[in-house]
Amino acid sequence: MQYTYNKLISIIVTQGIARRSDMTPLADFQQDLSYKPADIFELIRLAERAFKVSIPSEDYDQFSTLYDSAFYVKEKLEIK
Repeated sequence: MQYTYNKLISIIVTQGIARRSDMTPLADFQQDLSYKPADIFELIRLAERAFKVSIPSEDYDQFSTLYDSAFYVKEKLEIK
């Protein structure tokens, strides 16, 4: 889980929307990190490429906090 969490943080930092110092496991992307829905969509696309997983649109709501996102991706990787 730690690897997935840290890699997601790296992706988020490269997006340039949130600062690393603002990121906590329970920080809400929209409320705490100033993400717009389009930013979350882009984060999901970047995560798909970085982790080589497919994330269906009906699962996009799983990306609400950093922890939720890392947990979701970790589960996808275990299924592969």
